Amino acid sequence: MVVYEANGLTTSYLSERVDSVKFLQIEGQATADVEILKVGADTLTLSVTRNGICQAYKLAILPKVKADAIGKDVTMAGYMHLNGGNFYYQDFEQGVVPLEELKPSSEYVVVTLAYDPYGTPCSVCRAPFTTQAKPLAGNPKMEYKVDSVGQYGFTLTFTPNEDIGGYAVVAGEKGIVQSQYKQFGPMMGVSNFSELIKSWGIPSDTARSVTWKNFAPNTDYEVFLQAWDTLGVFLPCDTIPVRTKMKGGTGEAFVTTELGEYKNTMWDGVLKPSQFITFTPNDQTNCYRLGVVLDSLYQQDPEGHQGALPQDPPFPIEHWFWYEPMTTDFQIEPSTKFVVMTVAKNGENKWGKVKVETYETPAAVMDPAHATVKKVSTASYEVGSRFQTKRLPALVKGNAPVVRKGEIYVTPRVVNGK
Repeated sequence: MVVYEANGLTTSYLSERVDSVKFLQIEGQATADVEILKVGADTLTLSVTRNGICQAYKLAILPKVKADAIGKDVTMAGYMHLNGGNFYYQDFEQGVVPLEELKPSSEYVVVTLAYDPYGTPCSVCRAPFTTQAKPLAGNPKMEYKVDSVGQYGFTLTFTPNEDIGGYAVVAGEKGIVQSQYKQFGPMMGVSNFSELIKSWGIPSDTARSVTWKNFAPNTDYEVFLQAWDTLGVFLPCDTIPVRTKMKGGTGEAFVTTELGEYKNTMWDGVLKPSQFITFTPNDQTNCYRLGVVLDSLYQQDPEGHQGALPQDPPFPIEHWFWYEPMTTDFQIEPSTKFVVMTVAKNGENKWGKVKVETYETPAAVMDPAHATVKKVSTASYEVGSRFQTKRLPALVKGNAPVVRKGEIYVTPRVVNGK
């Protein structure tokens, strides 16, 4: 017999060892309410009050980032049931918990899981608190200066005083590093945002200039400066806002495509036909996306393919957008119709029209000077709500797989282009 719980846990029994199964009903649900009374430098004072049907409870202190990641009470109940530690069978009016193992200036949550007289895990109660900050050694201070900001990056200079033991800096698109802390913090075992910045950041203990590159134009970024004193105690984390310069204009953004040579090139050690294509954004373009698909597959869902292109990434993905002119090749067999799709954003992040061009490769690979690709059709489509249907996969630089049956997109292999 297997019992499946709503939190995903399963409990199994050998049926020959089960004497009987009863379904009992108890009025109400066991609870163990917890309340934070005082947060001291080294101890936490709290109260725990059980209701009449609470036989026992488990109590644990978790970093808030971990408690948030566990999520709903039903999931937390499963976690506490397996990992909550000892049972407690009495109320506490002035319970004192030592805090020596907790990090200073960090958010935590006291969690209780109550059990009824049958040993059934019932209600979860949470009480958040923040540990006190430790005093700093000396008078540690950091100064910073934004030296330059361009379309694709920026440079900042950081200067510590003599009481700084070290510092680390991390830059990311606005809001992204915080969301990654929530996602990766529990897996990394960090208890606060400062620990994450120190772990991920560029470390130093002297004055230095740091340049970040390969960022997107006209985009808000945040530079996180985390310093600590000579004893390793964290200062408050500084957040420095930076916005990259605008690329493109306010007019219509579009991309011009030009077909180049059709010749044999090496693909995974084998010579195969390659169609070279040059993509050139106009001067109003901030960024653009491209897609190449076999016409036979495109015709199965034209609107779906068009709608997949003018989309922002669900999270930062390298080469989701392209910014500069680029020449790349695609492995396409002779006498094959294929579709080239492009769409661009202008400097105000407004999408232009989706441009769709259909071509057909020559009957055979020959002298590139005489290998003429036939243009079949050209069309442009407005970006509208009906296109919010799919997402293109990220384009991976330097990796162009062969088109096989069932594959939709051919990823470009960059020949010259950033």
